[in-house]
Amino acid sequence: MREILNIACIEGAEFTAQVIAKIKVTQERDVITKLSYQLEQCHHLVQHIREERLGTVILSQYTFRALLLIDYTVNS
Repeated sequence: MREILNIACIEGAEFTAQVIAKIKVTQERDVITKLSYQLEQCHHLVQHIREERLGTVILSQYTFRALLLIDYTVNS
């Protein structure tokens, strides 16, 4: 989960599960599960904000619940 947060910080305050999956070279479903359940529902670190359709692809967008988390993740 730490690696997912590190990659998300690079993208910015709002980030995309599919971008993280491509960078991490893992399946999108795994990243979405970790974001939605572990990081959102259990730890309350991120929040799902929307899904956008780009042609035939659906992009899952998230944001950090606290922007200080970005600073902490990047600097630790």
